[in-house]
Amino acid sequence: MLLLTGATGYLGSALTAALSARGERFRCLGRREVTCSGADWMPWDLSELELLSHDAFTDVSAVIHCAGVAHRVASEREYDQINVKGTALLAESAAMAGVRHFLFVSSLNVVSPLSADAAASPEFLPEQDEPYARSKWLAESALKQICDQYDMALTVIRPALLFDRELTANLATLERILRWLPCLLPERGHRSLLSRSDLVELILAYVEGKAGAPVGHSVIAATDGRCYSAQTISRLLGPWKTIEDASGLVMPIWLCKWAGRVLDWHRGLSPGSTWRALSSDHWCGAPPEVVGWQPSQTLKTRRMER
Repeated sequence: MLLLTGATGYLGSALTAALSARGERFRCLGRREVTCSGADWMPWDLSELELLSHDAFTDVSAVIHCAGVAHRVASEREYDQINVKGTALLAESAAMAGVRHFLFVSSLNVVSPLSADAAASPEFLPEQDEPYARSKWLAESALKQICDQYDMALTVIRPALLFDRELTANLATLERILRWLPCLLPERGHRSLLSRSDLVELILAYVEGKAGAPVGHSVIAATDGRCYSAQTISRLLGPWKTIEDASGLVMPIWLCKWAGRVLDWHRGLSPGSTWRALSSDHWCGAPPEVVGWQPSQTLKTRRMER
């Protein structure tokens, strides 16, 4: 049986739907009840920072940990309490109960844009300054120590920015803005993306053994293999009838910065946060080579299917 955290979130809800559709039995830990077919729900709050009882892991062969703080304003203390300490306590509880495999959904933000190896172990990567990325880096480091201590296999998946028919976070905000102001963004801020459905299939390939038996410490940088600039993303999310129609006005940088500050104020972010997220380069690279898996969707195919 698989145990899933974050089952009602953006990624977790897609995982529960996939597991239920396959007729799998699985257990969900979380604050909100999960009632889909095959799911066994147990109440749990990641922020309580307590070891879980062995009962939570009865018949569990692998843990998929998706829960955490993301896509909202949070203090550094929250990131540390939930994303780092809460994750470590969950892994330690699982290891003490005899679970043999822990899969952690991290973030490609832990990798510097110019890094030669996006699948490097965390001790070979510099600690990031941005609080969310730093919390994921610290969680990876803590998990490696715990899994080494208890001889529990660890799989860390570092997905790029996720998209699907249903967008979330900055991509959803950008799509709404483009409906109101249909302008291309500047040619800045390159990054990789990955569809939510492809990430679900990648996760299940690892926990179900299709990608090979889980042994030791594996890190996977998960992308669709393409590098998108802010302008390319705006071209693919905009309201124009065809991509070729998106060849008009490019929003000047000063206006992007001003609009970003308005969004920062509205969302309670520090001034300049939105523009930095938009204009900063992120790691781009090839998709992982996994037996039986390859990305099936890009932002362009999403547009064509709408």
